[in-house]
Amino acid sequence: MAENENKKVSIVICVVILAFVLLFLFVPAREASVQHELHVYPETLEQFAYRISPEEIASIVVCIIEVESNWQVNAVSKSGDYGLMQINKYWWSDTIDFDRIFEPKYNIKSGIHILETYINLSGGCIYNGLRKYNGSSRYPHLINKKHKEKFGTELF
Repeated sequence: MAENENKKVSIVICVVILAFVLLFLFVPAREASVQHELHVYPETLEQFAYRISPEEIASIVVCIIEVESNWQVNAVSKSGDYGLMQINKYWWSDTIDFDRIFEPKYNIKSGIHILETYINLSGGCIYNGLRKYNGSSRYPHLINKKHKEKFGTELF
């Protein structure tokens, strides 16, 4: 009788250990770093965006990402805008590699290029550059509101 009880206890212990091993193998670990496929960054996406943006527009880039995609790396809009900075495939497919559009660094750098292009075409005017970036007269006000909320200052 004691031998049967020992076998039952051994089986229960083995089942519990097996359950923990399977749980460990199949439940992914949560990491604080930013990941996208093979790209791992030791910082948050916001810190990363700030670091790779030119200083004079870094806070604007952060606000654009927050408004456009809410920091969703794989965001896709109904109008064909992709990634963190919601880059439109129709307008930019000739100059931007859309096979890489969901790579955070590539998407942000591409968005920065677009934003800088539009600001330059607008004679350095941030308001008009933002209008061109999104194609809406309301958009600069959305970014300005987000900037005031996040950084305590207005852009214009």
